Amino acid sequence: MATPKHPKNEIRSSVFDEPSDKTDVALVVEGRRLHVIKGALSAASDVFHRMFNGDFKEKQESEVPLPGKTYDDIVDLLLCIYPSELGPVTKVTVDRLLELADEYQMDGLKRKCEEFLLTLCRDESTLQGEVLHALYLADKHSMPKLLNAAIQIAKSFRLRNPDGYAFDIYLEEEQDFVNLGNETKFKLMAEMIDCFQSVLSV
Repeated sequence: MATPKHPKNEIRSSVFDEPSDKTDVALVVEGRRLHVIKGALSAASDVFHRMFNGDFKEKQESEVPLPGKTYDDIVDLLLCIYPSELGPVTKVTVDRLLELADEYQMDGLKRKCEEFLLTLCRDESTLQGEVLHALYLADKHSMPKLLNAAIQIAKSFRLRNPDGYAFDIYLEEEQDFVNLGNETKFKLMAEMIDCFQSVLSV
């Protein structure tokens, strides 16, 4: 499943662009400032908590640069963790949010992403490529609940496919399958073999 991107050449704005009497620090991303509250970031992220409360220079700074990050990604992150916003995780944002959740140790956001992917996988209109991508994300970001659910749902696609071999070939050609760890590949293929044997025994 290809990850959609925000439209190119579109200058995005956000509720974090302007300071208020409540904000006390600015995150500097791509030369732009996102005005936030230290306490809100600290509550959501162990990394920010240590940054603002430990013996780091950021504790005294009014601006914190985030090199290598994009404005869009950090805004999407803030919209999902900020108490006054609490926006949803989407297909467009889930990949990058999981990357940032791991980097900044945001367990709550990671659970939110996992719940979104579980709901997506269980939707009957979800395509097998989207389930496989969810499996890849579960493997990459260590989400065992999602991993087991995605394997069982992938197995159900094989059951629904009158030609099981065609589905196996499809898996072998998908980059998300190629990128899976060996242990997860083994689990998935073991379930596929078990499914095949169950059909033969009927």
